[in-house]
Amino acid sequence: MPRKRSTANALKRILAASTQPIYALDSNRQVVFCNAALLDWLELTEEQIINQRCDYHAQVGTSAIQNTLASLCPPPEALAGQEMTLTVCVRQPNGSAAETTITFMPLSGEEDPTGILCLVGQLPQEMPPAMQNMLHRQLSEFRTRHAQYYRLEQVIGESPAMQRARNQVAAAMASGCGAFIVGEEGSGREHLARTIHYGDDAQAAPPLLPIACPLFDAELLQATVTSFASRIREENAQVSFSLLLFDCDQLPEEAQHELLGLLTLPRINIRTIATATHPLETLLERPGACTHLLHALGTIEVLLPPLRERPEDIPHLAQHFLEANNMGTGKQLSGFAVDALARLSAYSWPSNLDDLEDAVREACRGADGPLIARSDLPERLEYSAQANALPRLEEEAIVLDTLLADVEREVLQRALRAAKGNKAQAARSLGISRARLHRRVEHFGLE
Repeated sequence: MPRKRSTANALKRILAASTQPIYALDSNRQVVFCNAALLDWLELTEEQIINQRCDYHAQVGTSAIQNTLASLCPPPEALAGQEMTLTVCVRQPNGSAAETTITFMPLSGEEDPTGILCLVGQLPQEMPPAMQNMLHRQLSEFRTRHAQYYRLEQVIGESPAMQRARNQVAAAMASGCGAFIVGEEGSGREHLARTIHYGDDAQAAPPLLPIACPLFDAELLQATVTSFASRIREENAQVSFSLLLFDCDQLPEEAQHELLGLLTLPRINIRTIATATHPLETLLERPGACTHLLHALGTIEVLLPPLRERPEDIPHLAQHFLEANNMGTGKQLSGFAVDALARLSAYSWPSNLDDLEDAVREACRGADGPLIARSDLPERLEYSAQANALPRLEEEAIVLDTLLADVEREVLQRALRAAKGNKAQAARSLGISRARLHRRVEHFGLE
């Protein structure tokens, strides 16, 4: 009888000689085998991929190889022992991407799965991928289209409002003009501001000076900006930098005029990228607003919609935060159950993206996996849904004449009671004549 080792070696030789890309992972998701076809396809060497670990996410990793490994990682269902064939978007180290299918075949030991064999290029033979796997693939494709440093790859959403915002950001990045970003707290304004600053090439971006406007008066603003410009002048005769003005709609009036003067200094090129809660047209109507400054800041206005106005983006955003949570952790989740996604989409998210990220992180901690169930979501989402299901009380219309008549009747009755029915005394207490009191008493039938 041939030995087991000889059988295993023969199988390894067959897989190695195959023209179909093949790789295998152990129970810790480390690559323990890959054939020449896979290495040729990815343009990698065996030393670059063997013993590297795969995590299930679509984030931008610290290296091109880690990004590739993430796109090759089996979903948690396959890691748990379920054979499946999925369509995936594989990010190659050279920056390109290819959509293909991968068949994940778990390798079972005596009790638990010991690894997984992955065959690239097979067509799906049964049902289409589940919703969570579809979202994972769509998110990976989305990142491939928009992947840039710090940049548009994190501005997730296909709603019309987000597509418009992404186009506005792209215009600001391409033109080098100033930008004015409007959005609610937690909507991602700061990230978008830095996205515009760094553009397509972070190495070529000028120096950056962030300013928290509510904390700066005119004197502190002048000292900070001129000191920063002086340091740049020591290194380069051409003074050019970006000024990030966070919450510029809260900049004090004197500081607004000081900033306008700083922007017009000779031989200094300052690009402004500002964030605000209110749009320019609202700020221009404020008493004491420095209109010249606001027009200078608002070259390109970017409007970030609140999350409650784009519920169609919530599934992809939730998947994004889930996969970010997968990075560097042993616990791997693939997505959300249908009723969990429905509950996420129905919530109002008062703190926008920050609120959603916290909710997904909390759900990930409590989930048994591989899917986040509705019961894993924070309780506040359930309480909110129950409150919204209660019938709302209809407000009664107020008829002014009826309300005033009721008030007058009550006042007359109190005056007469206090005067023990003495109309002359009641009239004096109300500051009216006795004849007028008598007419009003008859009008209301208070005799």
